Amino acid sequence: MFVYAMAKGVNRGYLSRDYVPAIIKGYKGIIDKLIKTDADGSVSLTHCCSVAGLGFGRDGSFAYYIKEPVVDNDLKGVGPFILAGIEVQQLISGSMTVPKR
Repeated sequence: MFVYAMAKGVNRGYLSRDYVPAIIKGYKGIIDKLIKTDADGSVSLTHCCSVAGLGFGRDGSFAYYIKEPVVDNDLKGVGPFILAGIEVQQLISGSMTVPKR
């Protein structure tokens, strides 16, 4: 979510382009450390928090958060990753079009 928010901020002119190296480094970290490709070619986003929130015994502390289940491809992780990808693509290309390979 930080990569998404920062990239969107730069793309909309709210943040300086001085943030671009940190944004690219953050996005690369997601790709390198959290994306896996299975033998069948399917791609997954790993290490997503399955459940999180406040109330009902959930105090929002670090200790609470790290005890929550971790799964692959939870939508609370995949959604922000897709949004980050869209903003980073726009940031590096200057447009929303996908470059030809």
